[in-house]
Amino acid sequence: MPWPKVDMCEVYDGFVYRVATSDLLAHDWWWDGRSWQRHFRNVFLYRTRAGRYFVVRLSFWEGEPNTLEPLSREEARALYEQLPVWEVGPEEAFPDSEPALPRFPRSEPRSELGVFWDAY
Repeated sequence: MPWPKVDMCEVYDGFVYRVATSDLLAHDWWWDGRSWQRHFRNVFLYRTRAGRYFVVRLSFWEGEPNTLEPLSREEARALYEQLPVWEVGPEEAFPDSEPALPRFPRSEPRSELGVFWDAY
């Protein structure tokens, strides 16, 4: 099942952050055997074409809004490290950063169901 299609767009400090024109770097939308959602909420980390980072938090709770929030490079890197599914490797997600320490791939499927490793 693909992640929810939400075309959020916000302007902060004169910069446009739009899901449809940004690259998805990492998220927590994966099948854990029971659900795609983490307590009815999900987190998606994006980078704009201009290299700005932002997070989209989706809620499936009635009355709780979806949010889009810009992040600094350091905040984005910390969130990236916490998210269980990486759509791109750290070198591509943070192209001008120092080389990452060797790690196990975070988005290696455990089975044909597309379940991802999440316990380190």
